[in-house]
Amino acid sequence: MQLHLGDAEPFRHHVAPGRGPELGATPRRRRRRAAAVAVVVALVGLATACSDSLDGGPQLAPPATELTGVDPGEVLDQQPLELPPGTPGRGLRITYASSAPTGETIPVTGVLLVPEGEPPPGGWPVAAWGHPTVGLGDTCAPSASSPFQLPEADALLAQGIAVAATDYPGLGTPGTHPYLVGESEGRAVLDAARAAAVVGGTGPVVAWGHSQGGHAVLWARSIAARYAPDLDLRGVAAAAPVTDLASFVAPGLEDPTLFPLTATVIVSWATVYEDTSLDDLLEPEYAAAAAAATEACYVEFVVAGQAIDPQAVLLDDPANVEDWLVLLEENSVPATASGGPVLLSHGDDDALVPAVGTDTLAAELCTGGVAVRLLRDPTWDHGQAYEANLPEITSWLVDRLAGRPAPDDC
Repeated sequence: MQLHLGDAEPFRHHVAPGRGPELGATPRRRRRRAAAVAVVVALVGLATACSDSLDGGPQLAPPATELTGVDPGEVLDQQPLELPPGTPGRGLRITYASSAPTGETIPVTGVLLVPEGEPPPGGWPVAAWGHPTVGLGDTCAPSASSPFQLPEADALLAQGIAVAATDYPGLGTPGTHPYLVGESEGRAVLDAARAAAVVGGTGPVVAWGHSQGGHAVLWARSIAARYAPDLDLRGVAAAAPVTDLASFVAPGLEDPTLFPLTATVIVSWATVYEDTSLDDLLEPEYAAAAAAATEACYVEFVVAGQAIDPQAVLLDDPANVEDWLVLLEENSVPATASGGPVLLSHGDDDALVPAVGTDTLAAELCTGGVAVRLLRDPTWDHGQAYEANLPEITSWLVDRLAGRPAPDDC
């Protein structure tokens, strides 16, 4: 499978236009057979696994695999990785150790991109990348693509900055991917940055990501002081990030084209968290189909799922069920003061991740004294919020690593 990470973003490239029936348009007695067939096919792309909260919150299932005798960030395996001709550096596919929120050490796969030449005194600075949604099966892992393409990393490599790109837990390793579980994603990003030490990446760190990747790097920022105080994290850039989980899940409760996103969260968390059940939110026959879902990539799921009427599948809004509401709040991005400055970009034409979450986070960060660069445009859709701002994002990352003062729109 060849995968360009820009094209891996399902929201922009894979969701077909058009809408299914509006919520309430299909009587219950007419839902069953057609919707059941669609759901069984569509939900074949869903599954997850994860770990446990730190503070007595919702309980999570233990990880599928536990490592012993290794520290988070330690590289367990490395193999040469093919890159496109002209890439100003070399690539490695790595398996490295990360830490589940329960505390167990787990394997995670990813990629290291290394600039040409020898590292400078103090080591290469490191930019950690958070990729957008690709799916839940192991074949969807970005590091599994050949040649591995992350063209936006070329400008960083050319300036002597190493790139560490995690697959997140469960993509390429035992277990299934804990989709939008903040603590899990954040740890994987930070430990990928730690893993860069194996190629001389021991300098200061920044992180950037798009969509789910924005959620991941913002979570990395929020936990860095307590989880990875050894890293000199100097700032995070997030384009069209998922920040508020309730506002992210809500549109898919009515819109068939967005239902796959909502369904992915529901099925994931029903597996990840021991206090939840698919029966809370899905009709029983569809819950059984969802529970058996595993290995598809997101494009397959969207193609199968875009005709589903959410009303035929869902019993309730997750925000109306106490255990699920707690999870929506717990996995939303906290506006922590530590972790350095932030760049956020979002557009009002984003039908997939509502911009209100980004605006709220920016305001909260400003209140906490964080330097925030906020890029907003009413015409940007989900992809354009990233693509239109790549030059400024890259420049902002380079400036943070160089120790220049961060711009502040607060």
